Amino acid sequence: MNLEKYNINYNADLSVAENCKNILKNKPETLAHVLNVADTGVKLAEKFNADIEKVRTACYLHDICAVVPRSDHINLCREHGLPILPEEEQAPLLIHQKVSEIIARDIFNIKDDEILSAVDCHTTLKVNPSVIDMIVFISDKLSWDRQGTPPFFDILESALEHSLERACLEYINYIFYNNMIIIPHPESVSAKKYLESKIL
Repeated sequence: MNLEKYNINYNADLSVAENCKNILKNKPETLAHVLNVADTGVKLAEKFNADIEKVRTACYLHDICAVVPRSDHINLCREHGLPILPEEEQAPLLIHQKVSEIIARDIFNIKDDEILSAVDCHTTLKVNPSVIDMIVFISDKLSWDRQGTPPFFDILESALEHSLERACLEYINYIFYNNMIIIPHPESVSAKKYLESKIL
């Protein structure tokens, strides 16, 4: 099951943004979400002195996996040598970040490890995240793909006045303690402990 079967029409003469818009044009809700995440990411990159172009690129690519049927995600990851955790077997939505990273690397030819890392952990975060990892993670949550304002929006906005680490921890705590997850992902659990060690 290689990526060719999905007819992802990448054009090397176009920017990442233009390619994402073309590829996601038949997924209007995902495209709207991606554009919002990119706008939020740029604002946070400016606030926290991060590389704006790296953040923007990671934000555009974080949900590019929408063009691959979710039923194919597990097998696609396995074919690319990526291990699937038991928690991901139970909640396959958790691995869409891995599929987006595969597409970013193999179709968009992204070589930058910081961009690929941010795409690959935008759902769960991870231990010792970079500034770009945290910005893309939080931007995705602030610009969530559901109706209305996220219930944790004000909490994250307030936490961002202190630090990215605090905002990430507040989000993870919120979803853990308000039953907003199907099953805790080990990366999120590890990220929570790591962030607590840095903040508390």
